[in-house]
Amino acid sequence: MTIDGTWTAQDFAQLLTQFDQVYSAVGALTWLAEWPDRAISIVGKGDQAAGTDDTIRAALNFYLPGPLNVLSIQYGSIGAFIASGLRIVLAPVAKLIGDMRETNRKREEQLLVDARERRSQDIHDKLEQEKIQLEYTKVKVKAAIDLLDRLPEDLRGERARELLDRAFGPATQIALEPRVLETELLEDRV
Repeated sequence: MTIDGTWTAQDFAQLLTQFDQVYSAVGALTWLAEWPDRAISIVGKGDQAAGTDDTIRAALNFYLPGPLNVLSIQYGSIGAFIASGLRIVLAPVAKLIGDMRETNRKREEQLLVDARERRSQDIHDKLEQEKIQLEYTKVKVKAAIDLLDRLPEDLRGERARELLDRAFGPATQIALEPRVLETELLEDRV
């Protein structure tokens, strides 16, 4: 993840925590999709299903190689941090945050244009804002479909929705952070 601007320790800790929350929630969904029988034997399904927190903990214990690891932090202008985790989980996380960030960047640009041309283009501005909001919703819906399509039909219930919410909440906060410039998936390191 590429970052810029001034960061306090608390700001940076919050960013890393949000990134870890997205990773953990998507990791739990990936575990349910990749190993449904084993996951169900551990966390149950339907009325007997474990809660979202228990599902995430189980995924961390039985599927993910542990919590998200930070391999390096480069602080400067432009800075970055590199995290290590399961690639099958990191790929949709990077795409989700990257797509949401790009949509938010368009919204920020539109707000700047809006401020300069407010009087002459009120109707056009509202349409542009609605268009960007629709694009943002499309990103979330596409990510949800991509993740849910991997799940067996009987696991696409309340727990899956809650895990998506757990991923989308912090992903949205990261995407809204103007100091986050880019999120990309790096090649595997040996």
